[in-house]
Amino acid sequence: IDHYHEKFVIGSLWRPLAEAILERSEIFSPTHMERFHDSYLAVIKLRDYFEEHLIRSRQGLNSFRNVPTVVKLRNDWQFNVYFQLIFRSYASKFEDALKKGKIERKLVIESAEEILSDIWGDRVFLMPLMTKFLRMSLQLEGRIRLFAIPKMLEQATLPASNEVGNQVMHNMKKLNSIVKERIEALVKDEHLRSQTLGIHSILN
Repeated sequence: IDHYHEKFVIGSLWRPLAEAILERSEIFSPTHMERFHDSYLAVIKLRDYFEEHLIRSRQGLNSFRNVPTVVKLRNDWQFNVYFQLIFRSYASKFEDALKKGKIERKLVIESAEEILSDIWGDRVFLMPLMTKFLRMSLQLEGRIRLFAIPKMLEQATLPASNEVGNQVMHNMKKLNSIVKERIEALVKDEHLRSQTLGIHSILN
């Protein structure tokens, strides 16, 4: 019974939906980043609904994941281009904060905090790019530590340099906590999801 049910689900329900989505080739291109982001999440939500509610067996789940349209909808997204557009956009904002004649701690930290909140937030982040966003976060931290902090200490008068250093380290811990909390939440959500749906963790 499960075999015929899943054959119907894949052939009569999934296939026409997937083919209609694939015909809209523009959604797979990140030239419009918000549309790309929202379209990917909508497709994944649709796929997950089929896996959670309509596929009844482990064998059926494996068969579903190997259906050509499922594979194509997993692979056709131009993630690397999307990430490059995000990276360039936020990198230019941060570099602008560093190009000021006098590097102000508040401006630099606020700029970094805004970037991290955005790239790990619901309007930008996508799970397949987790490693790249983590690398971007580490690059941002390195830029602050190797360039911004020495410049700020150099600009500070001697009595105030220790205070500036302490303030910056406190700010750095805050920045790190943004990334850490987001990653922990993502890992927890993915762990629970893999248990309830039988889906292998994307993080592995």
